[in-house]
Amino acid sequence: EMRRFKQEYTKRFDTVKSMLEKIRKKYEQDGGAPYNPVINSEFLINASASEQLARQEHVIRKLTAELKKEKEDAKKRDIDLKRYENFYREVKAKSQQKAKQRQRQAEARKAS
Repeated sequence: EMRRFKQEYTKRFDTVKSMLEKIRKKYEQDGGAPYNPVINSEFLINASASEQLARQEHVIRKLTAELKKEKEDAKKRDIDLKRYENFYREVKAKSQQKAKQRQRQAEARKAS
């Protein structure tokens, strides 16, 4: 009876082994991924979707922080630009006043 069990076991083992080798060869010929039950499993798809969502959220937080920094920098530049414009207007107004004053002095000298 033990001999019959060994023969039957060997026969079944060889059958399973040959089927697995056929599947492996087909898998290698087809490129692997389309027929890979692990890669195509619902669990892995959901896991990769949640990982992708986490990565997207990380990118959003990073870009939001960069945008906030850029807005603050732009606000600082706007303030500096307004200060410069005001300074330029003051200098220009003073220059025009001095020019008018010199012109009046020159006219006063000619008149006297």
